[in-house]
Amino acid sequence: MMKKLLLISLSLFAVSNAFAHPGHESISASQGLLAGVLHPLMGLDHLLALIAVGVVAGLAGKRTSWSLPVCYAVIMLIGFVIAAMGVTVFSMPVVETLILSSVVLGAALILVGRRGNAYAKSGLLLGFALFHGIAHGIEVPAHVSANFFASGFVMASLAIMLLASIVVRYAPTLRRNGESQPNA
Repeated sequence: MMKKLLLISLSLFAVSNAFAHPGHESISASQGLLAGVLHPLMGLDHLLALIAVGVVAGLAGKRTSWSLPVCYAVIMLIGFVIAAMGVTVFSMPVVETLILSSVVLGAALILVGRRGNAYAKSGLLLGFALFHGIAHGIEVPAHVSANFFASGFVMASLAIMLLASIVVRYAPTLRRNGESQPNA
């Protein structure tokens, strides 16, 4: 099992640019918000990373279940602004590799479960949030409003993370007790 996980993890690093977000080029300027909402939903790399953040947040406990996703969204927005201003810190292949690394890290932290320091796990994930924001800032379609696009992707990203967190916090308790009390 561990060899398979390692092989899958290493194969992710072989990918250069992840063209995981097709179809944005045909969206009109008035649909910038929709383009932003669709971006994290259409890209498997972003979607898996956001779900992982939500699951880790849900496993960490009551306060972290909402604070980690909110902090992640804020840091992601900072990365977006940096990229949208044209500041080039990393090339796109480097950013995409770091995003794929965050997916692997998220999977590893999910496997760790509730063990380990929640702050350390949150810090590791938040470190990658900046690169997700940079990728979104670089990938803004030329003919849409960057502000609307950013609003859309932040709302969708936050919704994905919070939904994953809620499912992790409430689902085990519902199954076990037939009640709707969240985990501590």
